[in-house]
Amino acid sequence: MHREFKKGLASRPSKERDEFKKLVKQLNAEQQLVKQLRDSLGGHVLEGAVQKALDGMHPERLGFFEVGKILNSTHYKFAIELVAEILVSGVPDNQRVARLEDVFSRLGALLPIIAITDQIVLTYLISRDLI
Repeated sequence: MHREFKKGLASRPSKERDEFKKLVKQLNAEQQLVKQLRDSLGGHVLEGAVQKALDGMHPERLGFFEVGKILNSTHYKFAIELVAEILVSGVPDNQRVARLEDVFSRLGALLPIIAITDQIVLTYLISRDLI
């Protein structure tokens, strides 16, 4: 929505503009999923989301915690279990696998947004005459 960015984007090749518009449309279509992930896992994991996940986890679920002599050799292998539980919190047991498959499939479709980030930054730099 920024005027300078729009001007910079207009100066890019039409293929880049079309890719950008397509990805913005995809991102907007997945706004609720992205918001849920941002709110529960983005930047930092919300205590409430963790507590809800722990309360809903089956007792037989397990993961590993490896403690090393230095921080870089400490591994929280149980974290994937926690993240998965956060993603399916409140989902009935018989629908959890399908929900995870759906979430990961939808997120996978959004991965090109990472690639277009370079184009967005480049457009910004050019629009500000920084390069």
